[in-house]
Amino acid sequence: MIFFLQPMRMLPLLLSIGLATCAQAQEKEENAVPKKPTVEQLSDTQFRLGTIEFNSETREIRFPGVLNMNRGILEYVLVHVNGKDHESLFTTEISPTDLNVVLKLLRYKDGDGKLFHGFYPPGELPELEPLGDGIDLFATWPGSIENPVYELIRDERGDSAMKPLPWIYNGSEIVNGRFEAEYEGSFFAIYRDPLALFNTQHPRATDDENWFPITANIPAMETPITIILKPSVHKAVQE
Repeated sequence: MIFFLQPMRMLPLLLSIGLATCAQAQEKEENAVPKKPTVEQLSDTQFRLGTIEFNSETREIRFPGVLNMNRGILEYVLVHVNGKDHESLFTTEISPTDLNVVLKLLRYKDGDGKLFHGFYPPGELPELEPLGDGIDLFATWPGSIENPVYELIRDERGDSAMKPLPWIYNGSEIVNGRFEAEYEGSFFAIYRDPLALFNTQHPRATDDENWFPITANIPAMETPITIILKPSVHKAVQE
């Protein structure tokens, strides 16, 4: 009798402990899920989403990053810290989804044009869509001016700095409901990548061994930087 009575008497206590443990686990799980940032208005034209600041009048966007590479082959200008950082000049902690939201709020239009037609066999080209808007990309760090990113990257075959073409907002892709720029962490691709948010129109963008940092023009590794996007003053070329 005693053998069965003791567990029954302890049941309320055991239930109480179990419920408390479940509540703590649920609270931890809820706290582990990051809260999505909301848009804050800083002035009549200045806004912020997380650490991304943007201007509704000039359509300029700014956010923090880090100098990630000062030598070696580059395939990207900017990736997320959890992205392909072994081949990117800069990294950032902002979300590609958040940047895409800001771009939409500022009425930037995305589109591939013919950027990725070289990936398709003859006769299987996708329907041609308009080319996305072009932006100019800058980086600044303590004590520096706003440096055009093309002045920080060497075109190996051209034996010069990268040609000043606009970065095209192609907008990445959604595959099976997944926003690929977020999954891959890819913002600005030098070596053409349809999953990145932006790509260059440079004719040598299909060469994955052609791009290198210009060490003399960039700061030390892990230097905090500010990335700046502006509507391009350079003419896009519909290839």
